[in-house]
Amino acid sequence: TAQLIRAEDGFHLWSDTYDRTLEDIFAVQEDIAANIAETLDVVLDEGKRERMRNAGIGDVEAFIAYQKGLEAFLQAHNEIEDGSKNLAVAVEYFDQALEISPDLVSARIMKADQRGHVILELVSGLREEAYEGELRTVLDDLREEYELAIEASPPGNQRDILKLEAALFSDDWSDLQLHIERALEPGGCPTMNWSSDLFRFFGYAEQAIPKMREIMRCDPLNFLGVFGLTGALMATGQAGEAVSVTQSVIEQGQTSFVLEQLNFLAHLAAGQLDTPEVKGQGSSVGLFLFDRQLPRQLLLGNRDAAMEMAEEFWNGPTANDWTSMLVAAMIGDRERANRHAARLDAQPGSAVVLVNGTYMCACGAVFDLSLIHI
Repeated sequence: TAQLIRAEDGFHLWSDTYDRTLEDIFAVQEDIAANIAETLDVVLDEGKRERMRNAGIGDVEAFIAYQKGLEAFLQAHNEIEDGSKNLAVAVEYFDQALEISPDLVSARIMKADQRGHVILELVSGLREEAYEGELRTVLDDLREEYELAIEASPPGNQRDILKLEAALFSDDWSDLQLHIERALEPGGCPTMNWSSDLFRFFGYAEQAIPKMREIMRCDPLNFLGVFGLTGALMATGQAGEAVSVTQSVIEQGQTSFVLEQLNFLAHLAAGQLDTPEVKGQGSSVGLFLFDRQLPRQLLLGNRDAAMEMAEEFWNGPTANDWTSMLVAAMIGDRERANRHAARLDAQPGSAVVLVNGTYMCACGAVFDLSLIHI
């Protein structure tokens, strides 16, 4: 007999009795989990069952925890402030799934994302360390998580992607090109996170397009796939297609500040400067902490207006090295951009921050590469 009891007050929510053989154990698990999911208003439909099978999860309870983690993961990316704090909720669910299925690679990748956001926040100056040495501790935790994911992943494309992700947060980029080429090979339905920023900056934008489309075929609303695909399309002169991709995903109901920002950048790259997506201020909902009309004014040829916005931001309370570097690069102040980039580069884990900043600037390298020591 399986029972579902509300722990808070002991209220009986659901129960059923099963008389099956051990050969039917998975069917029993699935039936129990489906009833629990329905009772808790968690939909476990055929589509999610198929994703469970594709993810290699043989335990329904692990999959439900994983699914809740993904929902919390997406919710956290809908809010720019306290990103790592909000992602901690997703980590709790991923830990529940990993306790049941320790080899669930995708859960480890998404769990590592929270550590990556902590690194991004600390290196960029979005917040101060909560305790002395937090940055190095979190960086060590993230590297360990990737090691566990690599160990759990069988040989193939997913493991190659994990090696690239791990290299991005390491101090050794000697084999980075090899990791990139292997990660871009066809691989079914792999999971990719931070490395989706990387490809176009090493001359692999064309190769990245089919890879990102492959990831999106498995999950059409995967905003990380949209992130990589949009960047690759813009880098190859297909900004109009980048607009179509971001617009399509948003119209299907997938919303986040990342997607909204990608849509904004794609419109700028396509020269669509007078659309509602671009003309509104909107800086508070995007990744930019400065008035994002600044790049639009530059593209319109209004340099004086853009300079006034830049000075206002630099003299304001939200200025930090990361966003100050972006503003300096946009207006063409390379010396100032290099100063901010050098301060970022001096910190552990800075590579992902510099790469991500270059992506979000969409204006070429935001610093002189010869001055950066990776």
